[in-house]
Amino acid sequence: MKSLEIIQKIAKIFKILATIAFVCCIIGTVCCALGAGITLAIGENSELWQQIMDQSENSFDLNLARCSCLSGTFSCGIGIAVSWFAKKFFEDELVAGTPFDRYVCTKMRNLGIIYVASYFVSVIIAAIVYACFGLEYDGSDYGGLSTGLFLLGAWLLCRYGADVRNSAGVTPEKTNFGAGDGTRTDMKTETRTGENPEAKADENSDDLF
Repeated sequence: MKSLEIIQKIAKIFKILATIAFVCCIIGTVCCALGAGITLAIGENSELWQQIMDQSENSFDLNLARCSCLSGTFSCGIGIAVSWFAKKFFEDELVAGTPFDRYVCTKMRNLGIIYVASYFVSVIIAAIVYACFGLEYDGSDYGGLSTGLFLLGAWLLCRYGADVRNSAGVTPEKTNFGAGDGTRTDMKTETRTGENPEAKADENSDDLF
């Protein structure tokens, strides 16, 4: 089906983007950690800080820089885990060959929960860091929350599609999701009408992670 081919191409693109995000988060964590160490080591009365203030016309806030670097370290660290889970999800979707698969749907739901949870964890950590330096955190970045809610909405649609697919008597292909190399191992494909026994077995496949 042409529409399914388009979905799979989009999944490949998002897999690449998730891999790039994973690498960028690692780099961001290292850079923010270095920045936090440098800004914490600099004293407000030090000669280096005075030079920075002279060049920036006294518009540079040291505590704000410290908060930004510290909260950025935690946020990028959380981003490493989130992007890794996203990468694994798209790998599993590509192995299954369709998003209308119960196993893939479970992974989509889990990823949505991870995005939502990571947003709140990041906001709480950032708020604590800013409060320690007497500053207020606005928490205006809702990217992770909106992505998580979108995935949860998509999970409901894909789960419905998987239920319809199973109720129609289409037995899911036996796929080895643990191959690890992005390839799929199909053991059996069967299409029939009537009751699908594997649909009942898949009812218990909604384990978290």
